[in-house]
Order: sequence, then structure tokens, then C-alpha cells
Amino acid sequence: MVKVWTSSFRRQHEGILEEVAGILGILEFEAIRDNSYTIRKKITKLAGIVKIHLVLEDNSLYPVLANIDSGILKETAAQFMDEMGDISKSFTEYLEKWSTVSSIKSETNIFVSETQTILSFLKQRITRENEIFYKLIDKYYSK
Repeated sequence: MVKVWTSSFRRQHEGILEEVAGILGILEFEAIRDNSYTIRKKITKLAGIVKIHLVLEDNSLYPVLANIDSGILKETAAQFMDEMGDISKSFTEYLEKWSTVSSIKSETNIFVSETQTILSFLKQRITRENEIFYKLIDKYYSK
């Protein structure tokens, strides 16, 4: 039953990673000026998908895990939730800084560097959630 529950979050992760790959695929310095509108559009789409994912986690995943009798799962959930606050803050700051095509074009080197960094953090987080957190949830509920 719960594997179905985590599978929906895993599918959302796949969608996020597809968007990340699409951005990284056109994130070349020379092409930024020609593709800045497309890149900005892709970042906006990614931000929307991430926001929905976080709302679903905050409203349906973490509240359930806060009330279970497994110390390790409860601790892991708290750790992941705390970490996400920092990542979410950094992602929001990134989105605000690069909210326009003109900002992307005016500081292309910095934009590329910061985009690679934030997307790397996002990919790492998703990998950790899939390989550690969701596996722990599946194991707990498959008893």
C-alpha cells in the first residue's frame, strides 16, 4: 500500500529531474543569449513542479511520519524536512535573482554557475530522498 504512496513522490522526482536535464541541456554560455527566454521559461516550469511537490510532501507525507512509532523514520523525516527548508530558501533566492531574461543575459557567467549549483543540490536531494528516505518509508510500512 505505501509503496504506491511513495511511488507518486518518486514519479514527481522523475518529472523534476527531466526538467533539470532539459535546463542543463541548453545551459551553454554561448547559447544563453539566444536561449535565455527558453531557459527562463523552463526554470519557471521547474519551480512550479518543485513547489507542488513540496506542498504535497508538507501536507501529506511529513504529518503522517511525525506521528509514527519508528524513531529512526521519525528522525529521518525531521532531518529531511529541516534540510529542505535550507534548500527551499536557496532555490527561492535563486528564482528571485534570475527572474528576468535581462538578468540572465546581463550576468551570464554567474547565472550559469549558480544554475549548475542549485540544480546539482536539487538532484542530490532527490537522489537522497529516493535512496534513503523513501526506502525507509517503504520498509517501515511493508512490515
